[in-house]
Amino acid sequence: MPVRGVRIGCPGGMGPGGEAEAERDLVMSDWIDAGAGHRVQLLAGGGVLWEHDAQPGYWRTRHQVSPVDGATWDVVQQEPLTLSPSLHCDPALGGCGAHGFIREGAWARA
Repeated sequence: MPVRGVRIGCPGGMGPGGEAEAERDLVMSDWIDAGAGHRVQLLAGGGVLWEHDAQPGYWRTRHQVSPVDGATWDVVQQEPLTLSPSLHCDPALGGCGAHGFIREGAWARA
């Protein structure tokens, strides 16, 4: 199942127009805990919300990365969840630099 690319979410999970991210795309799953401070939520529109603890020195301690058009991921398996390729909270886009994989339902640093 392809999953759309992600962008750095605004504080509190709000979109640029002030709407909650989950209101823009219907939520397809509950939060799926991948451990190590990472969890994801699959959206009906093919997107993914990724919430995680920030890397040391980032201005927020916990934040979400939310869907936009662009790169895609595949849900290799749903139980336990495996996404491919990696998730990256890209510093070039304002992210904290967290980078890793969700494999067999667990977070693995890249």
